[in-house]
Amino acid sequence: MGKERKKTAEWVWPLRGLLLTLGLYTGLVALVALLTVRGTVGEEAALPAMGGACAAAAFTGGLLSARKGSWPPMSGALAVAGGLALCMVAVGLTWEEGIGAGAVVLLTCCAAGGLLAGLAGRRPGRRVRGRTQRRKL
Repeated sequence: MGKERKKTAEWVWPLRGLLLTLGLYTGLVALVALLTVRGTVGEEAALPAMGGACAAAAFTGGLLSARKGSWPPMSGALAVAGGLALCMVAVGLTWEEGIGAGAVVLLTCCAAGGLLAGLAGRRPGRRVRGRTQRRKL
């Protein structure tokens, strides 16, 4: 009789996905800032680069949560994207200028990354509930 393996809690994989998303987003923000300061990326292209970084980070963390977690893929991916959006809004509210039009672009990119992760996060080999197989007569 071997030891039984403990089952991980349901919230662990979305939390891991959120931590991956926050770490990746922080690194990509630092990279875009460095490239902007050096002049490699122009200031007019900084916002689209930040949007791409936000979407890529939300997609990566959402995909981790969708593939590994016990939640349905879309729910896990959107939970991660929502967590990233909440963190971005919380940081944005601390600024004196408040939340501007650029924040709407970033939050939209965050939602798009989570949505794409949910669509791409279907676990291979698992059947989707509710679909019935057709019988051959």
